[in-house]
Amino acid sequence: CSNLAAALAYLHERNVIHRDVGLANVGISVGGGKVKLLDFGLAKVLPPSTYENERFLLTGNTGSIR
Repeated sequence: CSNLAAALAYLHERNVIHRDVGLANVGISVGGGKVKLLDFGLAKVLPPSTYENERFLLTGNTGSIR
């Protein structure tokens, strides 16, 4: 779990939001047992913040029509 939290923190520090975190998009490596975050198809890169403490509010449904 701490590897997953570290991966999300890393992405958020770089203004990237995964937008589809769930059991289907988390893998565990064979042998090493490392947790991996998968499938960045819905990921979004946010514009750089102009204010140090600015927060983004994302609302609505994520996903795509297939």
